[in-house]
Amino acid sequence: MRYLLFGDVHSTDLSKLERIIDESQDPIDTVICTGDFDSVKAILSYMKIKEKYEPTGIKFITVPGNHDDAVYYNRDINLSSFYSDVTIKDLHEKLFKSEKARDLMEETLGHTKKTLKLSKITSDISEHDAIIIHGALDGNMPEGFSKKNYSTELLTKEYMRDMWLRLYSDKQEPIGFVQDIEKSKENHERNFRKMEELKYRTMLRGHDHKPELAKKQHDNTSFFEPVIDRAYEFTESTLLTITPGAFQNGYYATISIEDHIRTVIYHQIEQTR
Repeated sequence: MRYLLFGDVHSTDLSKLERIIDESQDPIDTVICTGDFDSVKAILSYMKIKEKYEPTGIKFITVPGNHDDAVYYNRDINLSSFYSDVTIKDLHEKLFKSEKARDLMEETLGHTKKTLKLSKITSDISEHDAIIIHGALDGNMPEGFSKKNYSTELLTKEYMRDMWLRLYSDKQEPIGFVQDIEKSKENHERNFRKMEELKYRTMLRGHDHKPELAKKQHDNTSFFEPVIDRAYEFTESTLLTITPGAFQNGYYATISIEDHIRTVIYHQIEQTR
């Protein structure tokens, strides 16, 4: 089985996803998207790709990101690092003018008038379950939420934490923000403990925009930025957390399963909005 993992689209043109699927040396069996579409254009582009490839037997799995929740419910979050002149309200209003895009968001968020949204889905990978999630099962919750849209009670809800928790943590240094290695390791260790508790051996996730590969073996946790186009192989005994990086910046990953070995390759393409 071969999986293509991407997410954190943030209004990026998805037409190159078709080329990735078509030009893959080994056929893609499942496309996994971890959300954060932002714009109607990105949502409709993704739906067009699904409609093209699902009849060929390729499976698509989609989970929502924190931006998808914010756009759908018009919850105010800071978009300044993504757009200079777009607000959540703008994106929300455009979403509700497109029935097709809104329907996909409602399906992805698990939204009906009487039920809460889902933010994680399990998928059989090799001999164990993998969890597909935008954020994490445990980790670092960001600060500075708008109290108007994000009450303390709301942020304690499991489905919100699934979309918002980060594993990457940074800190301010004289040269700027750098990764806080100690805090990031603590986040990974807590997340791996939760994975073990729930009997997951692989996590496929988004949210953190930098590519990262984390593993736990014999009670030893490590994480690093993977080399693009290098193959990393892992046996069943190793717990893995695979963060491909933001497709907005051209990052994605492929995961292959053969003889109980998980082979992970990180990729990057030149990307435009």
